[in-house]
Amino acid sequence: MNIAIILAGGNGNRFLSDTVKFPKQFYEFCRKEVIAYSLETFSSHPKIDKIVVVSNYEYIKKTEEIVSKYGFNKVIGVCPGGITRQASVYSAIDFLSRDPNIGNPNIIIHDAARMLVSKKIISDNIDALEDHDSVATIIGISDTVIEAEDNKIKSTLDRSHVFLMQTPQSFKLDLLRSAHKFAQTLSINDATDDAQLMKLMNKDVFLVMGDKANMKLTTEDDLILLKALLDNQKE
Repeated sequence: MNIAIILAGGNGNRFLSDTVKFPKQFYEFCRKEVIAYSLETFSSHPKIDKIVVVSNYEYIKKTEEIVSKYGFNKVIGVCPGGITRQASVYSAIDFLSRDPNIGNPNIIIHDAARMLVSKKIISDNIDALEDHDSVATIIGISDTVIEAEDNKIKSTLDRSHVFLMQTPQSFKLDLLRSAHKFAQTLSINDATDDAQLMKLMNKDVFLVMGDKANMKLTTEDDLILLKALLDNQKE
């Protein structure tokens, strides 16, 4: 079984902070809420069986309304998010763990702000879980990468060994739960992704390639590029 966790619990403070007074995932972009884009892709993916959405507590009702509006029938629950991303993921893990028949399914974790994730990336994550317990999505870097100190170049890094993380990140549920509980025993609660928790346990994380279209909506400037990418997909 493949279960997607869509993270939509952030506040998006860097996005149109002067004009938009609600989280960016509910911003209407090209006549559709940001969160609806990734939900639509996961919902229509033939290998995704169920979806859990993690939302800011104050916007759970709004999230449920969007799920109902578009008929995302694979969504089995909307959970309250935590203070950190790590806490939000654990909220979904806890929700799933309440089902005594859940077993040890594949969990595919995705940021709602990455609204143009492709079905191929999702499929590549799921396929990789056939041979690996932990999978992360990455893209390469084309620019020169430096390490700086005191506004001066300290060293130039070998970009063939440097990548940018994207989502989805995918795991077996039992291992994901264990990683979160292990981090809690170490008082670590602010990991920026779940692959970091796997490395805490000395677990290997297999990498699959993402793409530049799977970018994260962060600031107003990103809307220009996302609009161009969306128009290109329609052609």
